[in-house]
Amino acid sequence: MKLNKDNLYWTNKKHTTYAVLVSPGYGCGWSTWNKDELAYDRRVVEYVINHKKDKKQWESDWQLLFGPGICKGEKEFKKFLNEIGYDSDSFCYSGIRTIEVRKVDINAIWSIKVSDGHEELQIVNVNENEWKICGSEP
Repeated sequence: MKLNKDNLYWTNKKHTTYAVLVSPGYGCGWSTWNKDELAYDRRVVEYVINHKKDKKQWESDWQLLFGPGICKGEKEFKKFLNEIGYDSDSFCYSGIRTIEVRKVDINAIWSIKVSDGHEELQIVNVNENEWKICGSEP
């Protein structure tokens, strides 16, 4: 996949690393079950970072408060996604509660692997021709 560098959330001023969203919980993987660009769209990453600053509030917002399958966090996030041009009704949100931000080197070759909705960001080590799990946050 070719990344639009203008639409990345840069994690440093030199623009050498950017943020990627992964959801390590089980259910549906946010970045693998939805549109690929949702994993690194700057606007979506900013939304997650800004709303996860208060972890207790994030957890509370993603509890089922309004009935089966609809919670405050999902309702607000869907509204935001629609405002920035996505069709939010076509996405699966069960992995968003555990979403995490990872940083990736601009030259890295990476992939998000998923098993039962549990996502892991894997980066290829070009020198050793092997994959490693990426776990650092910006």
